[in-house]
Amino acid sequence: MKFIVYLLFIFALLNSVAHAEVTLRLGNSRYPPIVTARHDGVIDQIYQELSRRLDIRIIIDQVETGERVLINANSGIDDGDIGRGRGLEKRYPNLVIVPVPVYHYQMAVFSRDLDFHVRGVDSIKPYDIGILRGWKILEDITRGARSVTSVESGEQLFTMLDKGRIEIAVFEKSQALFILDKMKIPGIKLLQPSLLEGDFYLYLHKKHLKLIPEITKELKKMQKDGTIKRINEAVLKQYVYP
Repeated sequence: MKFIVYLLFIFALLNSVAHAEVTLRLGNSRYPPIVTARHDGVIDQIYQELSRRLDIRIIIDQVETGERVLINANSGIDDGDIGRGRGLEKRYPNLVIVPVPVYHYQMAVFSRDLDFHVRGVDSIKPYDIGILRGWKILEDITRGARSVTSVESGEQLFTMLDKGRIEIAVFEKSQALFILDKMKIPGIKLLQPSLLEGDFYLYLHKKHLKLIPEITKELKKMQKDGTIKRINEAVLKQYVYP
């Protein structure tokens, strides 16, 4: 009996050591409230909790553009992308989705001079649109518009909108509201309703394929016990909807 207990102890110890040696370096080009400099954003906190529960190390690296995040993750320079919509693996075959949503996004339309009811993707195509480079969802839905300008930062995007170089900006709602509040640009309107909604998922490079079932299982637990919802609500209340 003592021998069996000893073996179980050794097995648990080895399993803990194996996990402690795992480090996932994830690329990010998001803004508050999703990821913040203080590491208290929605995905910051979700992955901190995931890291604690699985005894692995998760590092979020800030990368200059969304496109570079994908290139680094797909090539294996980074271990993955903190959050993207479904279907990314069709274009980046080395990336594998962890099929539990970590953030519910709303892509919204902002304008200075225009005011119209947003009725789906076709309603924005007659205008000069600005988006962020590397945001694949937006690149897809704005294809065929009168003109599409891609920039590298949210600050650049809303500066262009303020100066009249584009007619509308399409951006994730909570991040856009944070940026606009920080920049103190008057007169830019949020048009209603949101253009589209969906979920962001963690993507990992295929070299971490063996980790995905365990990460999926733990994220499902966090979803079921309300951890993911609680973090989302608390952070959005702090950063966007005080």
